[in-house]
Amino acid sequence: MIENKKLYFKILDKVVNFLSYRIRSNKEVSDRLNAYLSKEKIPEEEETAIKSWVTAELNSLGMLDDYKFASTLAEEKSRAKKPLSKLAIKNHLFRRGIAKEIIEEVLKDYTKSYELASAMVMAEKKLGTLRGDLDKIALKRKLITYLIGKGFSPESVYTVVDTKFKVK
Repeated sequence: MIENKKLYFKILDKVVNFLSYRIRSNKEVSDRLNAYLSKEKIPEEEETAIKSWVTAELNSLGMLDDYKFASTLAEEKSRAKKPLSKLAIKNHLFRRGIAKEIIEEVLKDYTKSYELASAMVMAEKKLGTLRGDLDKIALKRKLITYLIGKGFSPESVYTVVDTKFKVK
């Protein structure tokens, strides 16, 4: 029993250390917990008991919250130097194991104005890297392709491109 307590706290310590770098989703923590437990030579029942105990401890400490994780990540990604579109943020959260309902709740405040601002920032950066010897039509086409490839809606992309090139 004493040996098992040591193992429980050893695994908990590893997971807390994993969480100390940045906020994580439940799926990321679960995957890491499985990786830690796979290295130990213990029976399946013991693994299940350790998983449930560690998850309960983390929940009681308030360290596992998918909604908080999703809102923090969406805020960071939308305000970064290279902001992401709503679609890109949604895909990023989905890959991290966040439930669809939580993603929709977090991104309901992501309005057209945010997307336009993000697309404008990305367009400014891309225009700085494109070569100057391109004609206006080729430059517009490259910019449109780039922004749509980044997940921005066509309405936002064409609004930004029209603003940049002052097309009426």
